Amino acid sequence: MEPDVPPRVYAEQVRLLYQNLPVGLFATLANAFILLAAEWSVIDHGVLLVWCAAITLTVVARFALVAVYRHTQMTPDTAPRWVAWFTLGTVVSGIIWGSAGIVLFPNEISHQVFIIFVLAGMTAGAVVSFSARWKIGLIFILFTLTPLSVRLFAEGRDLHLAMGVMSLLFMGLMVLISRRMYETTLTSLQLRFENSDLVEVLATEKEATEVLNRELRREIGERARIETGLRESDAHVR
Repeated sequence: MEPDVPPRVYAEQVRLLYQNLPVGLFATLANAFILLAAEWSVIDHGVLLVWCAAITLTVVARFALVAVYRHTQMTPDTAPRWVAWFTLGTVVSGIIWGSAGIVLFPNEISHQVFIIFVLAGMTAGAVVSFSARWKIGLIFILFTLTPLSVRLFAEGRDLHLAMGVMSLLFMGLMVLISRRMYETTLTSLQLRFENSDLVEVLATEKEATEVLNRELRREIGERARIETGLRESDAHVR
């Protein structure tokens, strides 16, 4: 847990991570099978099937993690443990997607561009999904795009070198955007809790004011009865 993040804000960040994860997992499966179909004619079938199986197993395991999370009462004390499990799944997923830039990199330039497009899309999606904890997004970005950049530079041709440079620039841009989105999300959460605290304080003060008003009305009524009694007594004396 970061020292400058209050425990309840940290717990809400974790909740957002698990809330956004199922959509990302469905997108992962969809992109994996699209890639499988698109590269079937240019990549060894065994390699493709093993890669796709690894992605599928990872997605199933992470869906199971989400199910366990939803049936468990998370507390600020257990939040770091849930982040650790989430981070482990992100590392595995990033390694598998990053391997696509190496083992699924075809010879045809059009298919190479398609692989680059898929990996860039996965990275951009991760930046949004992991905006609650930017370091997790950073892990996915590095594990996914670094192997691709290495492979592009290893090709040695001018076009690939240019694409390698663009890959590095894109990686840096994604890291910057991830950090900015994290700061925006963190500020939003902090303001939400501060507003919630303010509403509670105002509600408490309102209740106290109502109690005081009731006491004042009772006291005024009591004084009115005393004054009435005094006037009646004075009249009787006269």
